[in-house]
Amino acid sequence: QTAISNTYSFTVQSQTIPSPEVPSEEKPVLINLTINTITAGETKNISLKEYETALEEIKITAADNLTDVKVNIEKLTEKPHDVTKPSEKVYAYISIETNAGSDDISSIIITFKVEKTWIKENNIDKETITLLRYHNNEWQKLTTTFKSEDDKNVYYEAETTGLSTFAIVGSTLTTKPSTSVPTQQIPWILIVIVTILSIIAVIILLFKTGFLYLERKEPPKNKK
Repeated sequence: QTAISNTYSFTVQSQTIPSPEVPSEEKPVLINLTINTITAGETKNISLKEYETALEEIKITAADNLTDVKVNIEKLTEKPHDVTKPSEKVYAYISIETNAGSDDISSIIITFKVEKTWIKENNIDKETITLLRYHNNEWQKLTTTFKSEDDKNVYYEAETTGLSTFAIVGSTLTTKPSTSVPTQQIPWILIVIVTILSIIAVIILLFKTGFLYLERKEPPKNKK
């Protein structure tokens, strides 16, 4: 599939599954994109919503005047052999490459989505979902922000200074420890003392009440 506009053109290809371990419904997707021209400070918005990747959009801002910028996006069905496995649960691996130098691009913003069914089935805390970039032989966390959600997906946005292999990851929900203060047990000797004092107080009260009652019933003395 080939598309052409006044600013960029790209082709989309579905390849044959390279490994029998990959489910038959999953196919690698290649998007070969060419940005015809982009001036310094200008941002190009590349919509990828209609293609079978987790990516929704890529915004590329140029640092210099550029022409014939190639951007190759590949949806990977498994972890590349030359990268380590992230410690978090992986939703998707994506490779994004360009022929533009790192000094030619001032910023790249990637918008992506994660299916709610995957979040639920894997008990993922959606607030931990992050886009990782593999750079300098390690996974680097990119600043990732929640954008919105609908019935099927949750949408996020991340900013990167370069392109390479990316992973969309999330951490499982953890049970928060109880913050309730444990009940402090009252010493038994204190209970005994309080009980004895209570009994004494009741006896004194009854004694005073009876004394007043008898005093009131005593007949008055006759005056001589």
